[in-house]
Amino acid sequence: MDRLHHKNIKGVSANVLKWIAIISMTIDHLGAGLLELGYMEDGKNLQFFGKIFSLEEIFQLYDYMRKIGRIAFPIFVFLLVEGFFHTKDRKKTLLRLFLFAILSEIPFNLAFNGVAWAPYYQNIFFTLSIGYLAMIFSEKISGNKGILKIIITIVIFGLFGQLADFLSTDYGSNGIYAIGFFYLLHGEELWRRVLSTILAFYFEVGAVYFAVIPIALYNGQKGKQQKYFFYLYYPIHLLCIYLTRIVIFS
Repeated sequence: MDRLHHKNIKGVSANVLKWIAIISMTIDHLGAGLLELGYMEDGKNLQFFGKIFSLEEIFQLYDYMRKIGRIAFPIFVFLLVEGFFHTKDRKKTLLRLFLFAILSEIPFNLAFNGVAWAPYYQNIFFTLSIGYLAMIFSEKISGNKGILKIIITIVIFGLFGQLADFLSTDYGSNGIYAIGFFYLLHGEELWRRVLSTILAFYFEVGAVYFAVIPIALYNGQKGKQQKYFFYLYYPIHLLCIYLTRIVIFS
């Protein structure tokens, strides 16, 4: 049984997980793209609903926002792997990931570097694309061969992890290894989801404590589908953050 079939099953759907991840990601990016690169670099006080925040208070707010943001990537990785095992057209999904990686690069650079061209750091869609490609290679090459499958999969993800580091993608090889852990431990059992999250994000403990809860509550249902909205939201919200910073600090 690939998915749980009961329509009224308790827990959260993939759609709800996406929203949790998107809200978390947005808070994180507002902290990085607006507070850090705006108020903290400029030394300007932040006024919000009549309250004026000092630079020290802005730094504390920034720290909280980045911690909340750690929830996003583990959820996105979990959903990427979950989708891999249930999609009928993996080539189409891979093409979509690479397409949005390209479309998102300029907004990503503008939001976090202030310039359109920044080849030293690539957006998260490149990481997800490389990880997805690693899963395709692993499935085709390793087959179903027990311990040999595990060894081959580890080698493949190791190689693709080095590719991510070479291209300087967001999260780099750690992001690819995280996808690998979820891929190897994929299954319906709760312990698999919890263990995958803990092992995959050993390098970022805070993310585990927050993200493991919604991932553990996943009920195997897709929920309401808004596929292209979630893809489009990434470059659009980054561009909005950049434009907002320009308006405030111009």
